[in-house]
Amino acid sequence: MNPTIRGSAFRAALVLAAAAVLASVPGPGGSPISGEEGGGGGGAAGAGADPQSFYPEATAEQKTAVLASINRLASDDWRTRCLATAELVEAGDAAIPFMARALEAAADPDAAFRLRFALDALEWVPDSTMRWLVGEGVGILVNPPRRSAELDEVQGNLALLKRRTKERLVRQGRRLLPAVVSLLESPDYNRRRLAVEILSDICMEHGDKRAIPALLRALEDPSDDSYVEIMAAEGLARITGLAFKSYQVKEWREWWKANSETYSVPARRGSRPTRTR
Repeated sequence: MNPTIRGSAFRAALVLAAAAVLASVPGPGGSPISGEEGGGGGGAAGAGADPQSFYPEATAEQKTAVLASINRLASDDWRTRCLATAELVEAGDAAIPFMARALEAAADPDAAFRLRFALDALEWVPDSTMRWLVGEGVGILVNPPRRSAELDEVQGNLALLKRRTKERLVRQGRRLLPAVVSLLESPDYNRRRLAVEILSDICMEHGDKRAIPALLRALEDPSDDSYVEIMAAEGLARITGLAFKSYQVKEWREWWKANSETYSVPARRGSRPTRTR
């Protein structure tokens, strides 16, 4: 095929891919993106969690800019394609759903390579994997299976499977935090236990203080067992360096009320932030 015709065909295919993304992704305030595997259905903590819930919602301006960058991946100019790739990486997590859908439809190998490069740079994980983590992955930790494909992969070593699953939840915690927090509302005591056990890890791994209000709520867990409350207090102490106990709910809340706007968590596992009074 004539290279000019071939290039034009690839560019047209990519433009159509971007148009498909634009048509399938509503603007701010609309319903979330539907994954190809069938997304809606369950809540954030269920196996049917919607993929958009894993990423910040793009503003109208971000959406326009990301789709323009995706279109520029089809440019004849090499520098323009490189710049567009860098723009997509710079756009961050809000661009991921758009790039993932464009990648599915991309016919241009170079554009597909660049989309995959940008997604890898943002540590993208497919939506199916994210839904598995907050569905079956949580199930493995709270109600370990006697037999599963995942267990077979680690030769029946349940402790290894649980550790790997927990590590993956923490690694993706910045995106999965709303799903993990929602576990605190579960009537299942074991799910609430799991949530408080890993929320402080997520907070310190990613420097994400959104976990702190959730741990504060867990200080008043309704169960007769005080384990959830004690673990919540220990997590808060690890994050903040403060020494309040689980029964000192008032003190914890007063500290957070006074410091929530200015407090920041270093994104380093096991580090101890500066004490704030």
